[in-house]
Amino acid sequence: MKRLSIRIKLLILILLALIPLILFQCVAIFRGLNHQTERELLSNVEYAEAISKVFVNYIEEVWIQEEMIANYITAQKNIPVGEIQSYLEESQFAQKIISSIHFFNLEGTILASSSHKPIGQVFDQHRYFQRILQGEEKVVSDLILNSEGEFILPVAREIKQEGELIGIIVAVIDVEKLASRFPSFLFHEGSRFTFVDTNRSVVYCSDPNVKYSRGQTIPFNFSAWKASKGELLKTANYKSEMDGTLRMRVVYPMNEIGWTCIVSSNQHIVLKEYYRQVRNSTIILILVSLISIGGAVLLGNHILYPMSKLKSAAYTLASGDYSVRVNVPGNDEIAITAQVFDYMAEEIEQYDKLKTQFFANLSHEFKTPINVIFSATQLLILKQDDMQDDLCKIEFQKFVKMIKQNCYRLSRLVNNLIDISRYDGGYLKLTLKNHNIVSLIEEITMSVTKYAETKEITILFDTEIEEKVIACDPDFIERIVLNLLSNAIKFTEKKGSIFINIYDRQDDIIISVKDTGIGIPEDKLGIIFERFRQVDSSLNRSNEGSGIGLSLVKALVEMQKGTISVKSKLGIGTEFIVGLPVKILAEKDIELCSDTINMNSIGERINIEFSDIYSVYECE
Repeated sequence: MKRLSIRIKLLILILLALIPLILFQCVAIFRGLNHQTERELLSNVEYAEAISKVFVNYIEEVWIQEEMIANYITAQKNIPVGEIQSYLEESQFAQKIISSIHFFNLEGTILASSSHKPIGQVFDQHRYFQRILQGEEKVVSDLILNSEGEFILPVAREIKQEGELIGIIVAVIDVEKLASRFPSFLFHEGSRFTFVDTNRSVVYCSDPNVKYSRGQTIPFNFSAWKASKGELLKTANYKSEMDGTLRMRVVYPMNEIGWTCIVSSNQHIVLKEYYRQVRNSTIILILVSLISIGGAVLLGNHILYPMSKLKSAAYTLASGDYSVRVNVPGNDEIAITAQVFDYMAEEIEQYDKLKTQFFANLSHEFKTPINVIFSATQLLILKQDDMQDDLCKIEFQKFVKMIKQNCYRLSRLVNNLIDISRYDGGYLKLTLKNHNIVSLIEEITMSVTKYAETKEITILFDTEIEEKVIACDPDFIERIVLNLLSNAIKFTEKKGSIFINIYDRQDDIIISVKDTGIGIPEDKLGIIFERFRQVDSSLNRSNEGSGIGLSLVKALVEMQKGTISVKSKLGIGTEFIVGLPVKILAEKDIELCSDTINMNSIGERINIEFSDIYSVYECE
């Protein structure tokens, strides 16, 4: 297949880049539509709440008028019905949409009325009447079709005298005049609100040109009945059952009277402006796409330059010049690739310097004990003829110790290098055994106290518990503690102190090794566990070391699922904190072992671990 030119590839890249851009635009349109829809639905909720409050407030006013009439009736005992009739006839209703008010006895018979026509009629089977008899204080009836074919809306209230129900007062609302109670404006063209009673009958609709007229029952599965249970419902893309238009609808529960207020908006009208914005943004996207495709060809040469520069720098880096940098500014893909290349070259250069420094340290570490061994051997050769003298024997023993100690130093360095290599290769094996960790650490600590005393350093061991058996590798624990103690002794001046504390944290055992030494600078705390890193990296530093020990300690701790951290203040001291999980091996996995340690073995380990402090003491 013929190779494509960079310009063609760039053009393809632009086309591929436009795909997610188009998808992003589609997602943005979808999210914007959802946001706009949700905002309009919230407006519908606010309007439904307001219009419902207007209606409920009106009902409250009717109940207040009924309460005034009830107070008149109960003001005197056994008030004549004729007097009540006269009072009702003479009453001037503040609410013009109240067509009449009736006074019922408990049998449902109208005894008095503002209109003579219904007197004597019995309405005891109506639901609102039964609800009052069942103990409700005031009730709004569902829509009722009277004998004359007119829809009425009774509003009832109990009449009590000395706590005893003596009658019912009912105001009949002329539903034809309900419109006068509501605001004449609507928040959107094509919007409407509808009141639905508990029987699913349309009581009032602000839009007369709808399929469902007053008194018509809405289908049973209509979601308004969820609202009758107190649930607010918001729906978009809803095809209206009243006129077939696509609408946004809010079904608002009127909890005070058990009704439902439905507020809906014509979705096409409400979102007309948003649809216009979408159309404009789509046109802009198409124009941008065309400009991008055209610009891809023009940008080809501009892009080829940094790519050529990057290629040249890669060859230079491969030849061994790690100082090369591309230095391409910007934040496009090629610029980012060039910056990543620069970062990679910088890391390689740093590792090369670190490698050079490590081998310099390593050669220094090997050179010092070799020189000492060589010098001691030369002196032994010179003095071999004078061995009969006691002083010469002392000198001989001194040189032998020097040779032995520096052999330990070489062993320590070689062992650390071997263990690091085994750890990296996955060959360093963890052997867990159930041990009394307190006893184990105490014996390790006590085994070095005599040496610490020769440097006039006090080692203090303390523990919260006397015994704590956990699964651990005793050899690893020994190496961890000895390394931390050797560092503490190495960097603590005479008359100083080292504190080894054990804390029980239920799920963890905390081992603290704290000294009063020279401390570590704050800017060096982050690197002390890194391999081949040292606080003092100069070749003329005051203390020996390869920079391997603490990195190996960290590896040994983490192999046992533990943690290690450090706290230090320059000139005050340093504290290393090791946390080990408390877990016990099952019986089938337990190997018989002693909580005590082999003193000959630990003596050898101390000689090796402490060899770079030039000890004259050997563990016995």
